[in-house]
Amino acid sequence: MPDRHSPGTPRRGVFIGRFVDKKGIAVLIEAAALLRDTDVHFDLYGYGPLWHPLMDRAVELGATNITFHGSLDGRDAVRDALSEADFVISPSIVADHGDTEGFPTIILEAMAARRAVITTAVSAIPDFLNDGQQAFIARPGDASDLAAKVRALVSLGKDAHDTMRRNACAFLDRNIGVDRTMQAYCDQWFEAQVEIILVTYSQPENDTQEETLEIIRRIRAHTTTPYRLTVIDNGSDKPFRDRLRALARNVPQMQLHLLAKNRFVGPATNLALGGSDAEYAIYMRARGVRRPSRMGTPLDQSHAPSPQGSPWRSFEPSAAAYAGQGTSAVAPFRGFP
Repeated sequence: MPDRHSPGTPRRGVFIGRFVDKKGIAVLIEAAALLRDTDVHFDLYGYGPLWHPLMDRAVELGATNITFHGSLDGRDAVRDALSEADFVISPSIVADHGDTEGFPTIILEAMAARRAVITTAVSAIPDFLNDGQQAFIARPGDASDLAAKVRALVSLGKDAHDTMRRNACAFLDRNIGVDRTMQAYCDQWFEAQVEIILVTYSQPENDTQEETLEIIRRIRAHTTTPYRLTVIDNGSDKPFRDRLRALARNVPQMQLHLLAKNRFVGPATNLALGGSDAEYAIYMRARGVRRPSRMGTPLDQSHAPSPQGSPWRSFEPSAAAYAGQGTSAVAPFRGFP
């Protein structure tokens, strides 16, 4: 994508993202108010629950150097917005309720479009990017520091600007692409032990004995990755528990925890994770196991994984969800045919 800026025209910084706390838009608005003496204008694209409060905040601070454009529809619209920008700003923070970024996709898109990036030292960003090399990195939640990074960027000479772009392109070449992603997965997963957690529940009115035992049989027959199977039973009837006990006595890599009542799937899963030293885990729950929200897949139900959400993701029974350090991936797993 060619350079946009021409002498005598304002520098344009673009934000593209959801209007939610973790995106740090409130900090960007405060920084923009501090930059009213500069020839910089900010274009904000996106939508979300904070749209109206953030517009009100911009008016309150007199940030007349901001334009709210609304949402973008499709890749072409994103490409057009990037083509009109001199730099992309992604001022992410850790929200008060703990929500935060992993690594914002817009940073990668900006680098691929040869646009400079200003972001913050949140989550994985400082693990991959260095301040002043591939991007400018401000302290999260610090409007003054964010404004200072904008000033530093717009004052860069052409040679320094070109060097930052080359560094960003080199970062993309080293780290981004399907082949690199799959190689990273293989490097991580090869020979790593996996904790397979199965939360069970069976009573006469909710008889899941046979399907649960069939799942355990398939795990044993088809799993080639080193694993340990932890079964947490949530207060099933005695006949089913007797069958689980007999099975556990004859399966060395299986351990069994018997709970007194049908607890939520989350506490039961946490019990298994608390006693595990495995780096990765899969969890499943039987029909009838209580859950407060969508946290797993019943053995008789399947759905595709969502791209966002809990780091412990659920997959249809023909696949597996592996998670570690807040990430998820489909692993080289040959179970549940």
